[in-house]
Amino acid sequence: MKNMPLKLFLTTAIVASVSVASAQTLYQGVGTGSDLDIDLVGNWNNGLPTSSVNVGTINTDSTVDASAGNFTYTDYFLNLTGGTMSQFNVGNSPVFRDGNFTVNGGIYGTSGGRGFSNSGVNIATINSGSINGGSLGDSRIGASLLVAGGTFQQHGTDRGIRLTRSATLTVSAGILVMDTTGSATGTFGVNQSSIGSNSINLNGGTTTANLLAFGNGGSLRLTLRLTLGGTAVGSATAVNFQTLSDNETAASRKIDWLTGTKMTLAISGADEWAAAEWTANRLFYNGQSSADLGNLSWADATNSSIGVGSGNYFLYNSTSETLSLALIPEPSVVALIAVGLTVVLMSRRRRCA
Repeated sequence: MKNMPLKLFLTTAIVASVSVASAQTLYQGVGTGSDLDIDLVGNWNNGLPTSSVNVGTINTDSTVDASAGNFTYTDYFLNLTGGTMSQFNVGNSPVFRDGNFTVNGGIYGTSGGRGFSNSGVNIATINSGSINGGSLGDSRIGASLLVAGGTFQQHGTDRGIRLTRSATLTVSAGILVMDTTGSATGTFGVNQSSIGSNSINLNGGTTTANLLAFGNGGSLRLTLRLTLGGTAVGSATAVNFQTLSDNETAASRKIDWLTGTKMTLAISGADEWAAAEWTANRLFYNGQSSADLGNLSWADATNSSIGVGSGNYFLYNSTSETLSLALIPEPSVVALIAVGLTVVLMSRRRRCA
């Protein structure tokens, strides 16, 4: 047999390389019994999905174990495209540590289950479909969560969405929602059990939260920065700030607005909240507070002739308690003509005099 031509050899090598890179394993369980779980190798047709080159696709009903004690799935790479992934042995919220958890259709969790939890360097993404944090536990974001479509919903009047260990939660499209009924006590942000510098980035989509919680006065010195950015039209609504107590100190609040954002933020139960936060140097524009801008007053920050910089000013609706950024209007052509005529007339008067 003659040697393989170089072109054919290279083509074969490339095809083989692509095949290896795109290898995946398909969940074959039926998700109806406590012994059928994504952690069992027999429920996959190509081994457990514990590497980025062997991503596990789930397109039917499936289950995860929430045994008493912490049940952690480490280095799992999952692509949920259909069916419902429910929990059994509901003792604690299952934790996805490291790896990826991507929802491209399908549903994770039920309204009556545990919360959604991740940790380490896990990247959780919703493109379509939904993740449900159930009413039996808070959702604990300990790594990264991106809502790029679909829905992340936290159920339960006393349940919250808590960030910890320098986590990042970003909404760029889709919906993030939690219970905001009159009896709801759940919080969105960080609380006394959180650790590290955490970030919530609202760059589009629709976010509906209950109580915004930014930190506590304990020894952990945790922080949360809430940033309104991106260029997509979006809205965020909260009922109020967390009641000041050991669970939060006002000084820990950081709400930052970035140039170009088309987001709106309403805190419906906090009367004239934006003015109070600006005066207290807890409301920022591009990372700069009132003090950083020469003790710029709220009246000037909301003045369409002065503003906060880069041709922007804050626009506040006192009826809905909604804050947004607006562009300082350009001088109209009529105004420019009027200015020009005034200059000409004044010049003529001087010559005549």
